[in-house]
Amino acid sequence: MKTLADIAIDHFCLLMFDGPLHLDDAEALSQSIPVYLESMSRDERVAFAAAAQRALDRLTAQSDQHGYSARTTASPDELALLSSAAAGDIFGG
Repeated sequence: MKTLADIAIDHFCLLMFDGPLHLDDAEALSQSIPVYLESMSRDERVAFAAAAQRALDRLTAQSDQHGYSARTTASPDELALLSSAAAGDIFGG
């Protein structure tokens, strides 16, 4: 689970200390994604896919008793990414 822990620490520090993401930081983070995905162990891939499915379930859930639905906050691209991750397709072959 080393890779998932590395991702969590990177993002936690980014959110807690770096403030808004600058363009250079966003580009570097974007370029690191394939490296992270390729280096994940089988167990990490299973855990990552399960987390993506949970996020997808939250974002596509029915409205609550107050009428709130997270569906309005999710973009089609975000839903497509989560669907790909949940299915394991994001890892390629």
